[in-house]
Amino acid sequence: MVEAIVAERIGGTFNHLKNSGIFDDVARRVGEVGVAAALREELEAAGIFIHTHNQTPGWETTTQPAIAIGDHSKGLESLLLVGACGVTKRNDLGITAKPYAPTGQLINAISEPGEYLLPLIPTSVATDRQDGDFRSKVHRRIFGKYLLTKAETQTFNKTTMQNAASMLEDEGRLVSIFPTGGVYDATKAPWRNGVGYIAAELSRDAFDGTAVLPFKFGEFSPRRVLSAMIKNRLGIKASKQQHIDIFLGEPETLGSLFPKDDDRLPTNITQVLQQRYQQEFAE
Repeated sequence: MVEAIVAERIGGTFNHLKNSGIFDDVARRVGEVGVAAALREELEAAGIFIHTHNQTPGWETTTQPAIAIGDHSKGLESLLLVGACGVTKRNDLGITAKPYAPTGQLINAISEPGEYLLPLIPTSVATDRQDGDFRSKVHRRIFGKYLLTKAETQTFNKTTMQNAASMLEDEGRLVSIFPTGGVYDATKAPWRNGVGYIAAELSRDAFDGTAVLPFKFGEFSPRRVLSAMIKNRLGIKASKQQHIDIFLGEPETLGSLFPKDDDRLPTNITQVLQQRYQQEFAE
């Protein structure tokens, strides 16, 4: 039922972008080289170059289940993470993103439904809520026609988290998640329990073997990134290159972090991962 509501509200937008043919060449490249490599090519054609620091095997090894946990303080990190995985040569991503936002629409336009996109909608912007910070209120005003009630959003997100766990357990893929549930600094803002719920869905063996890969981007301008990508689609060559750093933290497995079954509750998993992320990246 919820999936049907989402399809009705946002499917038309997705289909317009897909059917426009604007990204047909990128979609073909996804079929040839994978989503990360294709997005890296698209970014570099727009003069945007991503540089990885402290690259570790979890970012390279296909079939190693891994959860990439990162900061989302500017709003385009999910898109840039795909390009960064093109640098590290890992194409087996599951990408969490708001399905109506630029990254979600782009991933949908260049791939098949459910192939790479893991759509999540923040409950803070549910249509039957009036509270929240200024960003949430603006978000509801701009994207209101695509949003759901709080109950519908929770059901929708639960399905997505189960799909993310399946990607990890059944396919050994890399799944990205931005744990604050919005465009906030992950070293300062509270975390939602999504990452904990995904981890808790895993079987014992899958849990023990899944790597946690923390990351944080350096400074960049979302406006400049989007402007350069749009200009590239219009055939306008970038006048100035953009160089964006991504800092990769030390990987650990969930099994090493949570050796006891009693510790493997969603809230506890989230709390411990937040503490370790803050230790890694807090200034």
